[in-house]
Amino acid sequence: MKVQPEVAQALLNLRGSDDFQTILRWLEEGREKEQGTCNSAVDDVPLRRAQGAVGIINDILKAYREAPDTTDKFKNKRQPPVQR
Repeated sequence: MKVQPEVAQALLNLRGSDDFQTILRWLEEGREKEQGTCNSAVDDVPLRRAQGAVGIINDILKAYREAPDTTDKFKNKRQPPVQR
């Protein structure tokens, strides 16, 4: 998933929130459960659903981890180059 500047900034703003830390733990637990399904599923549909869930959760967690760098990149793109 592509992260827009406002999403990166929102994720950066949430870093200090205890409530958001609770959500992150919930996402990580959900990812572990779905990874277990990926390892044990014998039917295509549950396997594909679990793979999709793991992918989305990974995208969210990655966007959260990279929010500071992503926000900096967007800010640097907006600033005009320094004239010398």
